[in-house]
Amino acid sequence: MTRQINILTRGCKDDRRAFHMMKFKLSYLLLLLSFSTSAWAQEDPFLNRIHLWAGGDAGYNRIAASRTNELSKDGYQLDVSGFASTSLEDVTVELGGGWLYNVSEGETSTGTVLNDKITTKAGFAHLVGRYRISPEWEIGMANRLLFGADARFQSSTAADNRVHWFAGLQGVYRAPFRFPLQLSATALTDVTVSGRQIYQFLFGLHVGFGIFDFGTDETFAPVKTKEVQKIKVESVVQPAPAVPEVVTVQVQVPEPKRTYVLDLQRIQFDFDSAKLKPQAKEMLKKVGMFLATHQDAWNHLTIEGHTDQIGSNAYNLKLSQARAESVRTELLANGVGEDAVLAKGLSFSEPLVQENTALDRQKNRRVEFEFEGIQDPEALDEFFQKINQAY
Repeated sequence: MTRQINILTRGCKDDRRAFHMMKFKLSYLLLLLSFSTSAWAQEDPFLNRIHLWAGGDAGYNRIAASRTNELSKDGYQLDVSGFASTSLEDVTVELGGGWLYNVSEGETSTGTVLNDKITTKAGFAHLVGRYRISPEWEIGMANRLLFGADARFQSSTAADNRVHWFAGLQGVYRAPFRFPLQLSATALTDVTVSGRQIYQFLFGLHVGFGIFDFGTDETFAPVKTKEVQKIKVESVVQPAPAVPEVVTVQVQVPEPKRTYVLDLQRIQFDFDSAKLKPQAKEMLKKVGMFLATHQDAWNHLTIEGHTDQIGSNAYNLKLSQARAESVRTELLANGVGEDAVLAKGLSFSEPLVQENTALDRQKNRRVEFEFEGIQDPEALDEFFQKINQAY
């Protein structure tokens, strides 16, 4: 009897120690996730996009048993999973599934079994909703629904339900590479397992790729044009000279300018890169061919690259210059004269709007075509309106 009391006391202490350890890990996770490292990113690569992810988790598992003849058990869990995710302005949702393998070991209090090993193999469905602290950091609620004949978390002779629900907290960091990485820390506990409480602390790594863009990123804003500068020429009538003579006066009139603004949904680049996407190359081919065959409609073109205000000015200046150069190279490849086109990167020095939302940042990420010496503005207006309708 005394031995059983000591064993139960030791089990209660183990449970309290596991509970305090879980609180410490969750507090550390919240502190870590309170910092954002999004300063170097040029744009939000996850906003209004659907990604597919594949990878797995590994971590610590503890079973806090409440039965009088069983002590708590410690072990590990491994799982592989795949899921789809979509991110809006403030929220990310994930839906998917996978398979897990869990092993936990411990003694019984009767002394008849020195080592009680529990092995759990089960499939699971995965549903997570997270708040977006920044484009990279997220925190939220994780849910897993385990199912299968072996989803017991009890000894092999025990009867148990075949479906169990786990819930808890998850923090995520997403590294925005071409194939993004998702690092996750998840703390789960069971909701439906009877006769015990299960705690899991998992660390995951998943690799993703984007499959679809939607929402504001696919909504094409109308082409915006700056009004032609109005030039006022005043004629001065001088009194006729005493001796009649023919006087020819030449008045130099400044050549008008006109700017056409195309956002980065018409001229798309790979994320954090100056490499043009195929649709952008197709559009710029048409622009280049038109400008080459209508050289008499304009004299000079400056291609200006603009970014949003995420990241340092030096980084964005370099990226905007490289993107403007890519557009210029594409125009030259389709017949436009090299001396007639200049590329200029301006970073975020000339925003169109004050940035408060992701849509504002999208408007500021753009390429501007500034024409000088326009001889036929109607032809340029008509062409860029057609480009607007086609793309």
